[in-house]
Amino acid sequence: PISEHAQRVAIPMSTYISPEAKAYETEQARAHGWPMPSGPITGPGPVIDDWRRAMDAQIFGPALEHQKSVYPVKIAARTIGGVATQIVTPADGVAEKNKGRVLIELHAGGYQMGAGAAALVESVPIAAVGKLAVIAVDYRQGPEHKFPAASEDVAAVYRDLLKTHKAAEIGLYGCSAGGNLAASAIAWLDKEKLPLPGAIAMLSSSAGPDGGDSMYVAPILNGQMPPPPMPAVE
Repeated sequence: PISEHAQRVAIPMSTYISPEAKAYETEQARAHGWPMPSGPITGPGPVIDDWRRAMDAQIFGPALEHQKSVYPVKIAARTIGGVATQIVTPADGVAEKNKGRVLIELHAGGYQMGAGAAALVESVPIAAVGKLAVIAVDYRQGPEHKFPAASEDVAAVYRDLLKTHKAAEIGLYGCSAGGNLAASAIAWLDKEKLPLPGAIAMLSSSAGPDGGDSMYVAPILNGQMPPPPMPAVE
C-alpha cells in the first residue's frame, strides 16, 4: 500500500523524446539540479518572483542561449491586440510558402511562470526549422491574474492577426500548461464567434493517452501505483 505521503520514486523519461534529447536532459539535471526557491506560492510577491527568476537563470536562460547558437533567428518585441508578444523569425527569412502563415506560441510554466525565456525556448527552433514566423504570447499569469485572463489575451492576439491573415493561415500551439491553454483558447474563440485556426497542437500536455512522464507522476500524486515503464517508441 502507498502511504499518504509519496515516497522517493524514479520516474522514467518520456518514450516520445529522442536519444539526443534524453542525453541533453540528463546532462542538464546533473549540471544544474533543482536548487529552486522553497515555500508555497499563495499569491503575488517574493516567492513567485523568486521562482520566475530562478527558472530563467537555471533552466530556460541557458537553454535559450544554446538554442540561439544553433538556430539563427531574429527576435522582436511587439504589442499585438494590447498584449505583449515576441515575434521570432528565421535569420535568413521566412520561406516563400510560409509568407502568409503564422504560429501563435503559448508557453509552459504552470500558468505562473515561463514568460520570456521559456516562451522563446519553445519558439526559436520552430521558427528556424519551420522557416516561418512564430509569435510567443506573454499572456497574463497567476497568481496575479485569474481565468479567463490568459484565454482573453490569446483571443486578443488572434483577433488582431485575423485582420491580416485568414484563420486557416494561423496555427496555435503550446507546451505543458501552454498546451492546455491552447485547448481552452479554442473553446474561448468559439464562444467569441471567431473562425477557428487552421491547426492546433497540445505538446507535453493532457491529450496523450500514454508514454509521457505524466502517466507516472499523476498516479503517485493521487495515491496510486504508477504503471510499469513502457517500451521505447521506435
